[in-house]
Amino acid sequence: MQQFVIENVKGFMGKLLSDPFFDRLELVRMELTTAVTRTVDGRVHKDFYDSEEESGGTYITWKEEKQNFFQAIRGNVLPLGFKIVFRLPDSEAVKVSEKLSVVSSMFLNVNYDRKMLSVVTGISMNSFPSDPSLGQEFDRFVQNVFREQDIL
Repeated sequence: MQQFVIENVKGFMGKLLSDPFFDRLELVRMELTTAVTRTVDGRVHKDFYDSEEESGGTYITWKEEKQNFFQAIRGNVLPLGFKIVFRLPDSEAVKVSEKLSVVSSMFLNVNYDRKMLSVVTGISMNSFPSDPSLGQEFDRFVQNVFREQDIL
């Protein structure tokens, strides 16, 4: 687990809201605080869909939810804060670790509180890890991708 402090908040928010970079990530949970606090559980309710419609995966993607987030924060006053938990889809997680059989999920936790914007990495394991390098492998992956995208 590693925390990345994002110095260029405006650049990061531009990527989050208008660049397809984050679109493929699954939205596990989001909490946005403006005049009120809005909470979004990203879990898809499969029974909502007709049998002919495709309900997708377990979670909605950021691409499906980011417009709602944008509508809630647009205006002249910055939000008091937000927390977003993203999950790498399994197809992306395979690219990060060949040892995926012991890794349940890989997460990015985005936290903003008007003073600081940070991203904290995290992994969930299927069993107790005897090798701490799995988390470090994901941390390095995120750091490299963020540098490529000019986020760090």
